[in-house]
Amino acid sequence: MDLIGKSYKEIETAVKGVKRARLVDLLKLHVTLEPFFSPEQIAKARQISIAAVMHRIKVTRQLRAYLIGNRWRVPLSAVRDWDSQTRVTD
Repeated sequence: MDLIGKSYKEIETAVKGVKRARLVDLLKLHVTLEPFFSPEQIAKARQISIAAVMHRIKVTRQLRAYLIGNRWRVPLSAVRDWDSQTRVTD
């Protein structure tokens, strides 16, 4: 069952008659999938250079990343960890 990009009404129609256990399984699947970001996406969001992001991945190892195929991918949890380590406080 593909619910991505569906409106509320479309989701409501799609799950009508679906047993509770199946709905819980679908929710579990969607909440346990972790999105991955490219270094380019992180650099753009943080307004820093791609080279700075790659430096954190390769040299300082401040940013956990995986080489999938021939591209670096950074999980959301690693971005959150990095944010918590670099947060500016008063």
